[in-house]
Amino acid sequence: MSKGGRMMNMPNVEPDNLFNQKMYWLEKQRNFSETFILPDFIRQNEWTTDIKTAEFKLKNESYEKTIKITNDSPLTMFITLTAALTVLLQKYSENNDLTIGIASFYPEQDQSAGTIPLFINIDEAMSFKDLLPFVGKEICEAYSNQDFILTETINQDDVSQNESPHAVFDIIIALKNIHGDVSISQCGSDIGFIFSKKEKEITLNIEYNSTLYRESTIKKLGELYFAILDTVLQDINISIDNIELMTEKDYETIFNNFNNNFKAFDLTKSIPQLFEEQVKIRGNCIAVEHRNQKLSYDELNNASNKLARILIDLGVKKGQFVAILEERNINFLISMLAVFKTGAAIIPIDPIYPEDRLYFMLSNSEANEIITSSSYFSTIQKGVTKTPQLRTIISLDNNIL
Repeated sequence: MSKGGRMMNMPNVEPDNLFNQKMYWLEKQRNFSETFILPDFIRQNEWTTDIKTAEFKLKNESYEKTIKITNDSPLTMFITLTAALTVLLQKYSENNDLTIGIASFYPEQDQSAGTIPLFINIDEAMSFKDLLPFVGKEICEAYSNQDFILTETINQDDVSQNESPHAVFDIIIALKNIHGDVSISQCGSDIGFIFSKKEKEITLNIEYNSTLYRESTIKKLGELYFAILDTVLQDINISIDNIELMTEKDYETIFNNFNNNFKAFDLTKSIPQLFEEQVKIRGNCIAVEHRNQKLSYDELNNASNKLARILIDLGVKKGQFVAILEERNINFLISMLAVFKTGAAIIPIDPIYPEDRLYFMLSNSEANEIITSSSYFSTIQKGVTKTPQLRTIISLDNNIL
């Protein structure tokens, strides 16, 4: 709400009462925060408007729950619908201080007389059930002070040439059953959530300025609103923080389509066979990169084949274990593939392990061969008496790549 207000001196309203109402709005204005939906198009220098409407209907199950929660009271229904809108705007704008316009209401006149501000500060920790009486209190207080509507509390000099000369709120909400006919053309707003309750049906017409918003944006806005309303109707005790700004279609797209990473593999093929299939397809492509070293699929395959032949010549075969004492680098990957190609299994040993832990793993696994780098030779040699079954140390320093 970045625009100026106007005075509504209603007949038979005492001056003292108007003064008290002015003080009320001045106090409320301290918490003022403009609330808007980011437009799709830039506003032109001259104020232009082309109002269009998107219609939505509350599904039967949600309609029944709304009637039950509100006891079919028009005012309580308006409070519930407004509370759901504040949740939508809080999620959409990521702002907890909200200002929207609500249609003023004079029952004796049986019509709406204007638009007044509703200031809502949302605590995300509160439940929707707790939000309802809070919003209801703010609406009732606003109606009690609606004779004086932000008379001169906002400096008119702040109104720029790009803004409507009579608009007060970017977003308004109304329920026709208690407010009568309301439209954004009356208030110069950009978006209006106009509800209507008929027999067995609640309809939402979102009026919008099509020079600022696409039809797809407004349809999405309506879908999100009803998704939130459905959520809180199913569990009125849900906390605001746990309400998701997603429709069922969004869930389907994100969790089933975007996250559809299932791939069937031929379980009859081994890891070396699957790897060599990729070698045939991507031979010259980079397969691995570590620091300043890179290997293509062909180079990685050739290096692992060379080491595998050494292991086979040493008698390594299926069912045996080969230890690898090496940092997690390209040599480690070469060693792992080479061992797999022999049919043996690997015992990966991290060099940062304490020596006693290292010797225990070597001894307990009964690995006869260990692949490592020369920098770890002294460590292995110190544990020769603790690993009597170890018969071969293979160095990866210069003889593999």
